[in-house]
Amino acid sequence: MSDELDASIPLFEDDNDWSPQNRTEVVARVKSEINTQTIRKQRPRKLPLSKLEIEDQVFQQRELDYSNHNGTIPYHVDNLLRNLRGEPDNRLDPITVWFSGQRWLILDGHHRHAAYLKYIDEVGETEDNFEVPVEVFEGTFEEAFDVTIQANKKVSEPLTATARSNGAWRRVCLDAAEDGKWVLSKRELTKLVTASASQVGNMRKTYRALSEMELKRFTNDEVISLSSPIDLSWAEALETANGGKAVGDFTPDEQKLKAIEIGKALGRTFGKSLLSDLDTFLLGVGEYSPRLLELLVERVLEDHGVFNEELDTCEDT
Repeated sequence: MSDELDASIPLFEDDNDWSPQNRTEVVARVKSEINTQTIRKQRPRKLPLSKLEIEDQVFQQRELDYSNHNGTIPYHVDNLLRNLRGEPDNRLDPITVWFSGQRWLILDGHHRHAAYLKYIDEVGETEDNFEVPVEVFEGTFEEAFDVTIQANKKVSEPLTATARSNGAWRRVCLDAAEDGKWVLSKRELTKLVTASASQVGNMRKTYRALSEMELKRFTNDEVISLSSPIDLSWAEALETANGGKAVGDFTPDEQKLKAIEIGKALGRTFGKSLLSDLDTFLLGVGEYSPRLLELLVERVLEDHGVFNEELDTCEDT
């Protein structure tokens, strides 16, 4: 079954009605359900779509934002939908699920789930009547979280460097015990996440520092108080621990990979149109983040200031 992606399809769809949940509250809610769990005698191989639920703040490692609030990539979903239509039983590979004690939560297969929802809408089927193949994972909450990280190492649309770092950061937060110690050794944790031992060590150091601070997230419109370090992205955590100053956390090779990811994302979204309309692009950057535009201008002047001075001299002569 092919999961190849069609890069000609737009990357994201706009949706301005989304707002992020508090990750600390989501983790607490899911963990509270574990205490109600009873022994299950059966491990279903199929479940109705209506029984599958998503907790994207915990078990979705892809980035969530205003244009991509469920962590799925529309063109990947559409490709899977085409595969689904061509399957004799109109089913895809099993979705990995975990029973929280009250609900079946998706660990791996968010894109397949989204494709199924589109398909039943096309054929007039209902979520209650449409059963899909599932693979049941049995384990602790933390082990279920680890499944989501491991699964994304193998998919045809792998996680970005940012998503990998954020996933590793959340796992470090989950590993912190109440007595200030860690449940896993650094070596064990490094094997689970896509991060180096030194980065895991840095994340642990940052977590301890943040645990003693009042945490806040600054947006364009408001200041949001946060309950725990896990509510921050890794970049936000570094910046907060550094007194609000941005901190780079990439080796030269990692920075190159990150730059390639950004370049590909720009190419998929804008093609070559940016070259022909630079003024509009810069206006768009300002709309996205006035501060980012200021930093770009400052960096250009800093890196090429001498060149600009030479131009000014030539114009005066």
